[in-house]
This record gives sequence, structure tokens and C-alpha cells, in this order.
Amino acid sequence: MNTQSHAGRVRIAEHVVELRSLRLSDGASWRKTNLDYEQRLQDAFHEPGVSWDEKHSTAAWAEQWWTARNAENPLISRVLTVDDESGPRVVGQQSVTGPDPRSGHAETLTWVAGLPQSKAVTYWMSAVDVLDTFEQFPRVSAMLAVQPVENRGSLALATSLGFTYLQTARSLRDYAGTPTDHTIYVLHNTAESRRELQKAIDSVAPQELPRSRAALPPAHAAVDLARITVRRIRAKRAARAVPATRSLPARALSDDGLDIVFGDPHDGRYPVTVDGVPMGALQVTGDAGSSTTTIIDWMRRDTPPAIATDVLVAACRAAAERQDTRRLTVALAERHTGAHDPLIAIGFFSEGATLPTLGDEGSPRESWTRLRNDT
Repeated sequence: MNTQSHAGRVRIAEHVVELRSLRLSDGASWRKTNLDYEQRLQDAFHEPGVSWDEKHSTAAWAEQWWTARNAENPLISRVLTVDDESGPRVVGQQSVTGPDPRSGHAETLTWVAGLPQSKAVTYWMSAVDVLDTFEQFPRVSAMLAVQPVENRGSLALATSLGFTYLQTARSLRDYAGTPTDHTIYVLHNTAESRRELQKAIDSVAPQELPRSRAALPPAHAAVDLARITVRRIRAKRAARAVPATRSLPARALSDDGLDIVFGDPHDGRYPVTVDGVPMGALQVTGDAGSSTTTIIDWMRRDTPPAIATDVLVAACRAAAERQDTRRLTVALAERHTGAHDPLIAIGFFSEGATLPTLGDEGSPRESWTRLRNDT
């Protein structure tokens, strides 16, 4: 595994920029840039129930700094700074999250604001983070670029780096305060794609410069971090006090009279037996950012297709009856085509081809989704 990063402090054309890990001392500059460019950024990064000012407080920055160092997700979290006549200041941010439990992909999220003539810098920044992810986390199978269908600039950047269209997801995330369809583009982690990303980095001729020295954290940072620690301790205690709820029922009866049992879950995985015979498992995961619940098929490959189909339909029907997220989705293999009509009957629709499931890469998958009635 290559652990060397392509990030750092470089000169690209007239800009001296640095792509590096978050520092507590970045908080004031990060806040100012986000407030100065609120009109440009808030459509994509608006969070219901939280004011833009609160979302970009110094305490919110301390939370991001803590998460980047202590949480499993994101894989990579960096800021982009520029050193100009105003001195060093934050002009962008990028994070890579993943890998996805079903397909092993990661997702990149980027913003750049307040940097004139930023096209070459943004191109370099994006290529660096994708290449670093592929090289440092070889278990990541692919990178997704997800953007609202209106965002042509983001789409142009993704395609220039080699991303290709995968699918369009309906009402995937809020944009400008409204659930909006998003296009999903993919770049697979292959030797060829890594070579092309290196060529993209070289094409802007970045001149390496010495890295900047970290400034001392502001005085209030210690207070912000103490508050984060207290809040997380309280959250853990509250989580332990709340009994776990099941996403799937203990038992279901298929239309063919099969007795399907979903055992006690472990990390969201429910062991499945049909008429007393173990058939593998189903997993239920949730993503708050897209308000999506996903049912993942981990049934044994030797499960008869008709039985596997009955299990998936029973799970989807049960999840639809208690659906509390905007989207409910499942990736069906070609051997599950018998599930199409039953799923359509309860409100599912096809969103087209999607990535394969880990361990079953030879089976093409199709994403089926149900939107909650209030959407």
C-alpha cells in the first residue's frame, strides 16, 4: 500500500496553495470564507434547522477537526488554503467518506470559494484526493461523484477526471432546501485510473514548496473541545439507555407460504432462515445525509433464486410499512428479477444499474427505490 500523499504546498500558476489536514487554528478563516460566500455555498450545504452562522461557528469547526482525527469516517479530510496578499486563508475543503458496506465505494465532497482563477487548482485538488484515496485505501473499490442535476460545473470537473455516468437518484439530498434528484458518476480504482489521475496532477505543473508551519490554536479551542467531549459522553450514555429497535420483523410469511425468520441483528445484519434452513443474512443501514435506508443482500450464492427473491420482497415490504426515511433502496441481482413486480406493487421503481456487491462482483446489480409518501 502506498501511504505517500500527493497533497502539500505548491505553486499552480499565480497561486500558492496548500492542501493539508485540518488545524484548529483554521477555524476563524474557514468561518469567514463560508460567511462571505454563503449565497454561493448554502444551496448545496444547507442543513435544515441550523442557521448558516451556527453551522459555521468556531465550535462547529472544532467538531469537524475532532471528527477528522477520531472517527472512522471520513477517510480523508482536508482544507485548501491560499497564501496571497491577505496572508494564508482557507478557500476550500474536501472530504472523502466510505467505504460503503455493500459495494466498497467512497464518495468525495468538495467546495472552493474566494479563489480567483481557481479551475486549475480545483482540478489538482480533486485529482490528488481521489488518487490518495485509491492508493492509501486499496479496499475502496471506486469513487463516486454525486451532484444535483443542476450543477454543471461539478459535473464537468468529474468527467474531466475520468468519472462516467452511473445513475440518477431521485430526491437523494436537499439542494436549495428541497429534496432534489442527483446524478451519480463513478471512477473505479484500477491501475489505469490511478495512472490517469497522476497525469491530471502533472498537467497543471504544481511546483512543490515547503509546508507551512501550524499556528497555535486559538484560546477558545480548549473550551470548544471540552464541550465536544462532554456532548459525546452524554450521547453514548443516552444511546446505551435506549433499547435497540428492529428494522425487520422476527418472522414473515411469503406469498408462497415460506416461513422466513430474521434473527437477532448484529451490526445491522439479520441472519435469515427459510423453513428452518440458514440462507445467509440481510443488512439494514441508514444514511442521515440522504435520508436513505438500504437493505443489503448477503444471502448465500447457492440460495435458490426463487427463495432469495421471496426473502428480499418480504424484507422490503416490512421496511416499507415502517419507512421513516425519505428513501428505501435495495440492489437486486439479475437472479432476483422475480422481485420486480411485487416491489412495483408496493411503490418501488428502478433507478438503473448500480455497483456490484462485495463478494458477488460478477453479478450486475440494479438499484430499486421507494420514496416515502410525503415526498
